[in-house]
Amino acid sequence: MTREKHPTEFYLLASAAIFSRCTFWGFGNLFVLFLLQSYSFSNEKTTALYGIFTGSSAFFPFIGGYLVDRWNYYQPLFLAPLITIVGFLLLLFHNEYLLYVTMGLLAIGYGLFTSSSIPLLHHVYRHNVSLREKGFLWFYSAFNLGVFASISLFGWISQIFSWNVAWIVGVILSCLGLIPTLIFYKKYHTLYANLHPRKRQVMPMEEISSEKKIQKDRIYFLCILNVCSLFFWAFYIQGWSSLSIFLVDHIKGGLPISSILASSNLFIFLLVPLFLYIDNHRKKPSSLALVTSYALFFLSISFAILLAASFFSDKIYFLYPIIFFFFLSMGELLIGPAGLSATTQLAPKKFTSFFVGIWYFFMGIAFIIGGQIAGF
Repeated sequence: MTREKHPTEFYLLASAAIFSRCTFWGFGNLFVLFLLQSYSFSNEKTTALYGIFTGSSAFFPFIGGYLVDRWNYYQPLFLAPLITIVGFLLLLFHNEYLLYVTMGLLAIGYGLFTSSSIPLLHHVYRHNVSLREKGFLWFYSAFNLGVFASISLFGWISQIFSWNVAWIVGVILSCLGLIPTLIFYKKYHTLYANLHPRKRQVMPMEEISSEKKIQKDRIYFLCILNVCSLFFWAFYIQGWSSLSIFLVDHIKGGLPISSILASSNLFIFLLVPLFLYIDNHRKKPSSLALVTSYALFFLSISFAILLAASFFSDKIYFLYPIIFFFFLSMGELLIGPAGLSATTQLAPKKFTSFFVGIWYFFMGIAFIIGGQIAGF
């Protein structure tokens, strides 16, 4: 049997995504530690700001999706890293008001990149639908590898040198992220320049009526999926908010907190081959409802482990939060790629980016709720 190969566009988009997530979540996942160490904010203010930042970063793909559906899919890929560079440069001034501006700029850059790259990835597999879910899974794991590297790198640099040096590295990484985007544009701009999401196809009236009913059912399904995912993401985000604060005073062992927080991204990258093996050997595809149920199950296991570890002692060994992130990563790998793939597949073609934005919009609501939960 001939092994199917992913299109070249996939590798370029995945490379750009690695740098995009590397810079954004390298800052985002260390956000709580950064504020506690550099601004001496209270725990309540820190977790509230974290909830607002992560929430807004999910709201902006919603706005970006609306704009991209009326613009095009490839030009926002250039704009996103440029906005991110400005945000990192403002952090160097160590000013609270500029900090808030940076939070907004990074969220805008993240939103533009996400709302354009995900629909492009869907289009990359237009001639090979059977490979699409595997492509989304590898895409998801690729940028998590970037996040793992950036958290470890930013955390190490901030402790050995300073946070400012870490943000300069963020600028450099954002510049490097432009390279695969430029190659993508040079090789494929003719193809994707003609891919305008608002172009209509002429259809007979009876087909239009049937298509509208199908689209309505798909939209209802996507709404239910988004509501279910909200519960997962609200508790998922505790790993980088309330758990970060808890570990500052209650961790026992030799690993830095930043490395523990980064373990989730490493697990995602390492677990992808296992998930692909299971996918290739199952007799029939699992329903999205079953996949979501499994994700919530693994989420429950992760918190049960922390609860058991902290029940008998005020301090816990570093292995417990690592196991927590292992099961959390299992849940994320189930619900994340499958949810995005289903969204691009089921959304109305003229509004693909917009519905990707809705997926992240619900994630943003979950993150804000999660920030409030962490403040209790």
